[in-house]
Amino acid sequence: MYLGALHIYFNQTQVRGDFFRSVISIVELNEDGLQVEKSVTGPFEVTPFLSQKANLKLFREVGDRQVIVGEVHAKKTITGHMSYKISHDGRYLNENDGPRFILPYSAVKDPEALENNEQIQSEKSRLSNNEERIEPDLTRLSSIEDGYVAELSFSTQTLMPPGELIKLLQGYDVRVTGMPVFAGELAAFETPYSMGCCNGGPEYEVPHLTLRPKAIFENHELSMWQSSIRPSDGENMTSHVELLLSNLEWMMASNSYNGEDIDEQRLAYLEENGVQVYGATVTGPVRELEKLKAQPEFRNFQLGPIEIWSWDK
Repeated sequence: MYLGALHIYFNQTQVRGDFFRSVISIVELNEDGLQVEKSVTGPFEVTPFLSQKANLKLFREVGDRQVIVGEVHAKKTITGHMSYKISHDGRYLNENDGPRFILPYSAVKDPEALENNEQIQSEKSRLSNNEERIEPDLTRLSSIEDGYVAELSFSTQTLMPPGELIKLLQGYDVRVTGMPVFAGELAAFETPYSMGCCNGGPEYEVPHLTLRPKAIFENHELSMWQSSIRPSDGENMTSHVELLLSNLEWMMASNSYNGEDIDEQRLAYLEENGVQVYGATVTGPVRELEKLKAQPEFRNFQLGPIEIWSWDK
């Protein structure tokens, strides 16, 4: 009777809706391109200690399909601490780390130094002269036959507003499923990072927020959402940015979680400096994705899941 009464209480109040909002927000803000199933009528458990638990499917948008790639196991304690673990589907174990984005030089160095950065200028000059770009995943992409769709991620040479990046994608038959947001990492505050080297220059990868397709909550319920952003919708990017900030603020006010202190610094940076991104995860026909290599601004291409044709313009 005790547990039955608890389930009735949690199902009849805003608690259930806020829990699912927390799961969707914390995963989609922090996991590149991953989307949480939006059914709030799915399995939901309340423990005798009043912790809320749920297992929800995770998917990636590949072409027109929502391809299941794993599951999130989420838990929120009575004290409000939110935690989750992700288990990946065996089919896509090689993609379990997701895309990795490289911070632009302008984020870790004086932006004025870009004008004198020979590596960046020579790369842009080479591509503007239609010289072939050689990257392993682009080679893989070119070897895939027609009749397939895929997910592809890339980093940009510089920071830019989301609307500006969307404009660069106009003219390509692709859709955006996420963008890495620069929120002051390694510039305004310290954060964990990994560093590699390419052509003699350092490359930094940091945990980051993701600008995702909009998901709107009203009266503690999910009222509408998008699974991708079309480049033709570029003029509407303001609403996606506003939802990113409001959702991040709501997350910190409604939950405690690992990394909350970093998110506080991120939010302060974004409110003062605005939202800029440095890459994107996109999906579309393989031949259309291949065309993106001609953009001098794009680099570090990474190929994700590949599926049989499913695409509707």
